[in-house]
Amino acid sequence: VKSRTARVGCVMLILLTGLSRPYLGVHYLEDVLIGWVLGLAIALFAIRYADRISTLWRKFSYGQQVAIVTASSVILWFATRELSAWAGDGQPYTFLSYMGLLTGIVIAHPLEARMIDFDPRSSSLLRKALRCALSLGTVIGTLLLLDAAFGALSDDASLLGGLLRFVRYAAAGIVGMFIAPLVFVKMGLAARLAK
Repeated sequence: VKSRTARVGCVMLILLTGLSRPYLGVHYLEDVLIGWVLGLAIALFAIRYADRISTLWRKFSYGQQVAIVTASSVILWFATRELSAWAGDGQPYTFLSYMGLLTGIVIAHPLEARMIDFDPRSSSLLRKALRCALSLGTVIGTLLLLDAAFGALSDDASLLGGLLRFVRYAAAGIVGMFIAPLVFVKMGLAARLAK
């Protein structure tokens, strides 16, 4: 981000969000400090090794990338369930939601780049705001619709419920990363990247 104001604003948001957690009683200050340290370490690692990681990731085929992310999700899910004494809620399902969304993004991004090539900088500020609102609406709508449909099939705390949660969040990632840009280009709310 080139704008100093934007950088300062982002750092302030991170600090204020972190400080709000103990105030709201949902985390201890130590949790927030550890989170900041871990976040900073991951960010520095990603910045330093981004090119190497990207080069390594591109060596895998699309199918292998999806398989790696899906397998990692299952491993993380079972590991967190084991660490939480196989509790049917809480942290394992939070990680499952994150990993489902990540899997949806990994599935959708190459498809979007190959089939749509959406230019997020295209259009006016008003159209960008409309796209943002529509994206949020479609992702939230997808989550709510699938939650209602899947809720009838299984309890969220069961293994099947966990799998359906993963699918729900993966679908939300696909909708946000592939379906929404496709609709925006078709509706004239965005353009394709110029080659």
